[in-house]
Amino acid sequence: MYKIHPVFYLSFFLCFFTTIAGAQNPGDIIADNFEETAGRGLVIRTNPAGVRVFINGVESGVTPITFNSLAPGEYNIRLVRENYIDRVFDITLFAASRLVVSIKMEQPQGQVQLSVLKAENSPALLQFNPQVTVSSFGSIALDENYKADINLPAGFYTFRVQAFGWEDTAAAVLVTEDIVPVSIILKPAEFKIENLTQSRKRINPKNQNRLGVTEYRFEATAPGLVSLNIIDINETVVFKNQLNNIDTKIQRFTWDGRDSSGSPLPEGIYTVVISAGNTELKLETEINYSLNLFPASLNGGVSGLLFAPLPYTLPAGSFQIEADAVYGDFGSFTGFPFTFGLRISPIKNLEAAAVFNLNPQINDTGWGITGSVKYNLLHNLPVNLALGIFYSYADNNGEYPLSAGKGIGLYLPFSCKLFSGSLVSNTLVFSPGIFWHGPDKPVPALLLSAGYFLQYKDIYAGISARAELDLKNSSSLRFLAGAEARIFPVTSNLYFFLKGGVCINNSDIGGFGGLGIGVVY
Repeated sequence: MYKIHPVFYLSFFLCFFTTIAGAQNPGDIIADNFEETAGRGLVIRTNPAGVRVFINGVESGVTPITFNSLAPGEYNIRLVRENYIDRVFDITLFAASRLVVSIKMEQPQGQVQLSVLKAENSPALLQFNPQVTVSSFGSIALDENYKADINLPAGFYTFRVQAFGWEDTAAAVLVTEDIVPVSIILKPAEFKIENLTQSRKRINPKNQNRLGVTEYRFEATAPGLVSLNIIDINETVVFKNQLNNIDTKIQRFTWDGRDSSGSPLPEGIYTVVISAGNTELKLETEINYSLNLFPASLNGGVSGLLFAPLPYTLPAGSFQIEADAVYGDFGSFTGFPFTFGLRISPIKNLEAAAVFNLNPQINDTGWGITGSVKYNLLHNLPVNLALGIFYSYADNNGEYPLSAGKGIGLYLPFSCKLFSGSLVSNTLVFSPGIFWHGPDKPVPALLLSAGYFLQYKDIYAGISARAELDLKNSSSLRFLAGAEARIFPVTSNLYFFLKGGVCINNSDIGGFGGLGIGVVY
């Protein structure tokens, strides 16, 4: 073990506490560090990197940098980077050690004394709540006199001030090492409305969940009076409202497809007209009672009941995401697979879905993925019919035990409503399909699925079963049956579900159970 030379202590002390004209000492910044390690030479690191290094006045490289061949002795180090304060200090190197120097570079600092003022002759009762942001810095808090002292590195900045009822104002400021006074004057804004949007173009007033309303959103520049009228195709005003308390930039109003007396309106196209002075903003909204939004099972990558695809598709622009975990004896193996599913509808009557599953195994965890596309052929009727195709891939141990397996399949889901009321509806489902397992099994398997679907208030439940018949081997039979319940509160986009059932794979019999959570909008 070596001893540190006493001269090193003296040099270290001088580095930290000796002031050198025109520069800043390393000891003035907490992040600076001088460390003696095994080896020889000099290592210089800086924050930020990319700093030019001068040794005894000679430029020697850019940080981070290592000098292995410097002879023992005293050296003057100067660190230079544009827009940062030069760092200058002395070091002493010894033959039996390496000096590692870590330096925090600092930018020149300045102070802006900001004041936000009202223009002369501004209305005394107009609310004044200015919000200030500075480019590359963020929001600035003002005191009760609308002032702030802001410390910033030297350079150019843009100060932006916004306040409801006042014109947006920006000012370019050059920050130096001196105190810079800045006054920004706001003028009252002219009252205008603009940028009208809606959350949904098509709604179903009788739907219990979020399809039953649409939210209109527009921007106002100042306080004022806004009227809202909804007009049918006969130019009759079916709903009207006055928006008197305009006190923020973003304004929202929801409409549930009902007239001024609260009665659901007939199907059709309605025009919302938002007026302020001579300005009118318009949008069209469709009322369609065939729309229905509910969380379907994504088991096996095809939306519907647990083992019976449904013909329904999501309304255009809607989506569903869910995740679940299942545990059980699946008739072929015992496991604890997880699934993550996505269901979307890009256009009317068309839906795509995908599910990723993960099967934890002691020796080899497997994964698989299934994707499907479904088109609704018959809708707006007591009966529904769709055509779908799905493809499933899995690596070793990755086949989801409740799916039809690896391969490609076609299915033709058909449903018939037995009863449909305001709170209760029930439906019978039959979904025949065929499934090819791959080139090694050219003869497809026959999938026969059926189920019963019940909706009661916020609860969506069903029972379903699927028989998988190998047409080449009549003695081979796989049968799955299960029940599920999904709770979808009216006031939420979240839903929760439970599922369970039995698996019969030839002579193997097993059971399973699981739970999950999802969101649908």
